[in-house]
Amino acid sequence: MTHVNHAAQAHTSDAARWKLTEFLRNAAVRGPRAGKFEAAGGSGVEDVATEIRGLAAASAQADAQESRWAKETVARINEAIGDIAVATQATRPSEIGRLREGGGVRYEKTWVGSAIVTADLVSANFPAGEEREIAYEVTDPGEPAGLFMDFGGVGLNLAGPTESFVIEVTGPIGTRQLIFASGTALSEMIDAINSFATETGARAVISGVTGVILHSSEHGADEFVSVRVLDDGGIEEGAGIFHLDPQDFFQVIGDPIAFGDATSPIMDADGRDMELAFNGGTIRGSSRDKLRFTSSEYTLDVRVKPTWWAGVTGSMLIRSVGDVGALGSSPYPFASGVDYDFAHAPEFASASLQGATFSAGETRDISFNLEWPASPGGFLMQFGGDDVDLGSAAEVFEIEIGGPKGARTFTFASGTSISTVAATINAFSDATGVDSFTSGSGVVVRTPGFGSTEFVSVRVPDDGNIEAGAGIKRLDANNHHAASGPSIAWNALQYGRRDYGGNASFTWRGRQYTGSGLNLQFLGPDYTVQLTLDPEQQRVGLIHAATISATAAARRGKG
Repeated sequence: MTHVNHAAQAHTSDAARWKLTEFLRNAAVRGPRAGKFEAAGGSGVEDVATEIRGLAAASAQADAQESRWAKETVARINEAIGDIAVATQATRPSEIGRLREGGGVRYEKTWVGSAIVTADLVSANFPAGEEREIAYEVTDPGEPAGLFMDFGGVGLNLAGPTESFVIEVTGPIGTRQLIFASGTALSEMIDAINSFATETGARAVISGVTGVILHSSEHGADEFVSVRVLDDGGIEEGAGIFHLDPQDFFQVIGDPIAFGDATSPIMDADGRDMELAFNGGTIRGSSRDKLRFTSSEYTLDVRVKPTWWAGVTGSMLIRSVGDVGALGSSPYPFASGVDYDFAHAPEFASASLQGATFSAGETRDISFNLEWPASPGGFLMQFGGDDVDLGSAAEVFEIEIGGPKGARTFTFASGTSISTVAATINAFSDATGVDSFTSGSGVVVRTPGFGSTEFVSVRVPDDGNIEAGAGIKRLDANNHHAASGPSIAWNALQYGRRDYGGNASFTWRGRQYTGSGLNLQFLGPDYTVQLTLDPEQQRVGLIHAATISATAAARRGKG
């Protein structure tokens, strides 16, 4: 028989209850605007929870002869659970930064900029009706881990047509074996590597004319990639595998390792963490992991999109919208007894009023100032006519088009119509992330998406002695159907050119925002509106977005 010291149990329970009483008293003294869940209060609840576990264990150990003690223990457990419920009710989520199911202050977030992939509001503890802005800037984009493979040409030149080049690619997620035949274009090799990026955590991009950079898909100090050559196929060109300069990702360092000597994995683990500045503080970490933005009033977990450039900016607005539900619950409510009429400007492809609480007879106008439009990456390829006019019928025009998803090489004979050129490039838009269409005597290649992370690259390994057309021009940032700036001649594109899109910049309610997205959420003091700006309707200046009018709801008669 196991004996339980009832007096000691009672004393322990009383001590825990005293701590809980002190916690409740402190919460009452701090009041509704204290703003912090202090350590003393937190430890009080933790001690009560510990006490509950101890009481439950003691109850389980009591035998039938101790039934009265068991009943007393169960009563104490129920009483302690009730005390915790009272504590939760007394210290509202707005004070302690926690969320209570079915009630409490709801916090909404908006204006996530182009660098943010996901943003999860973990907790917040500022009063209802207030808002907090989180401004951020990528001060150091970090780097992925990477290796450079030099193949000495635009494709694999092996010892014979039956030979194979077999490599094993490894990244932070896993390993994949890949087999390539002689004559495989580097763009096809890249497509194959990238098709398994979700399995390996490694990606590849063209570098120069004859090389491939193999890199981790994310930026961070914990990233790595490796490549092992299982069969070099008697490769006859190319220097082999280089390491990259940790201070300059696109610069090789040291001597190459010949493909035939890379029978053991060649690894690079010199990735570098990203750094973001926000509201006067800084945070470093990998783009693969969530970074935590913390202050005395909120905790926010974000994942940041890898970028090659410092200076990418954005902001987020967190607003406390009242005692109407938990985080992530239903949208801003509508006031009862009021009908709301919502009208939006034609510049918006779609719009919805998600909630409003102002009184009948009032109106709200939503306007913002667009200072710089969002733009895609892209070029106008100038062919000087309706066809590709080369030096002779035997010549071919070879061009590589790259985008956010990958790259493809296309070959066109003399006399090919520019409409065929556009249609052929467009047929592979899912593989490249680039759309194409004709414009006058040229072909536009551009990203369907907008923002500074979008890009298009054009490389011409063989211009076929093209006799017409000035080459390529970058698209105008203010008019992505037209080109601007000087032309780059076809015969100057053997190493390629790249054009990046641009972020939008606009001002609303005295704050400046930048971002690639054209889906805008306006979270006002007593309304929430979701608008999608038509990219073709962007115009610099003041844009009157929408008007909300409130009228008293009509009463329904009987019968």
